[in-house]
Amino acid sequence: MAENSKVSRLQVDLLFHKAHRTITLGLWKLKRLHNYLAEKAGKCLEQLPIDRRPTENELTTAFDDVREHTQSSEPYFWERAYRLLSDSGAGSIAFDTAGRAHVFQVVVDEEPDLPPAFNDLNRNDIIETITRWQCNTHVCEIAADMVDGTVKMLKLLQSTPSSRCCNLYTGLNKCQAEARADRLGHPIYCHPDHHQCTSLLLPVRTLAVHYPFSAHSQHASTSNVVLPSA
Repeated sequence: MAENSKVSRLQVDLLFHKAHRTITLGLWKLKRLHNYLAEKAGKCLEQLPIDRRPTENELTTAFDDVREHTQSSEPYFWERAYRLLSDSGAGSIAFDTAGRAHVFQVVVDEEPDLPPAFNDLNRNDIIETITRWQCNTHVCEIAADMVDGTVKMLKLLQSTPSSRCCNLYTGLNKCQAEARADRLGHPIYCHPDHHQCTSLLLPVRTLAVHYPFSAHSQHASTSNVVLPSA
């Protein structure tokens, strides 16, 4: 390399040493985060039945008893995350003075301690940015394939040793669908039994709209720590 690039041998050696150190530190961090994910996945699985598919209540318990929507957990495919609101059993839908329908009950966090730079902002505008919404069982849909895919991913996270976690994460989102542009997402026809898509992240991403805890796991599996937006 030094001869072909006309760079001194010392500079080439320093460059390779820097690259080796970067790879070593990256692998160390990946293994550490994977161990954390595996521990979280194990705690979730302890609260789920092993002989049948978990119910929605059992899933909620496993995910820290938090089932709600947040502004950062939009559905990957809304068609799979929600069902049409039926006239029967849903009751009346509340509308505010601005004509907005409130299908989901709003949950407002306690007001945070804000820096002086925010003092001139309208307090209501600030609170609006931190609102959350409770799930509406008449609208929110927890499909069987979401549950099965999520449980399968939890089991893989728990059972994979840190020495083999690289192979796990590089193959976690496999999809050969033709319409998958630049590998950034899945076409809408992708689902667990689609012969060209074997992604384990797809059902988790769809389920995550109802469970912020599972969305956090997802982020963890690619950058920080489970279950665990694209």
